[in-house]
Amino acid sequence: MKRTVLILSIFILCLTAAYSQSADAKWLHCFNKCDARGWTNFNKFVSNSEVAFLIGVPLGMGIYDFVTKDMDHLDKTLGITASIAGTYAVSILTKVIVKRERPYERYPGYIINRVDESGYSFPSNHTGGAFALATSLSLNYPEWYIIAPAYLWATAVGYSRLQLGVHYPSDVIAGAIIGSACAYGTYQLQKLWTKKRIERTDRRVMLSYSIY
Repeated sequence: MKRTVLILSIFILCLTAAYSQSADAKWLHCFNKCDARGWTNFNKFVSNSEVAFLIGVPLGMGIYDFVTKDMDHLDKTLGITASIAGTYAVSILTKVIVKRERPYERYPGYIINRVDESGYSFPSNHTGGAFALATSLSLNYPEWYIIAPAYLWATAVGYSRLQLGVHYPSDVIAGAIIGSACAYGTYQLQKLWTKKRIERTDRRVMLSYSIY
């Protein structure tokens, strides 16, 4: 309960920040002003990697499930996929409701746009998807060598959106919260589904033994 209240409170603060654009723009300018060509290209690569990982990781897990017929692992694959889909659904709905302009549209000349983007700014879909994947992987595989790289990558995706000038800091923070919250909620549903599936399997096994 406390976790839910905290997430909602932070989310509300991000919504408030979305309308305090001058302060948000000043923070963004600090990240966006670095215009070194190599650094920009690196951030474009990191930003684009979000789509590759969001497709590649569940797809790779799905192929493993098909080959091994591991039902427990299949539950994890479906849970991770659902967390990503849920994050994008919530983010897109929020964009339509808030209808916040991109920072380079609101502050032309002050905020430099380095990639072609369309749609509204709040929240960051890229950051949301990255944190949904990172959180889902961390919950399903709670080892440091999974958690550390996953969150380091997700944070890098969020930063890249700032350096490229397509999102405010509050957009990125909100995206991270939405992605993490959707991943946590999906993980809890996944555990419940797995428990019920195992119980159904056990009942069928017991019934088959009773028949014979």
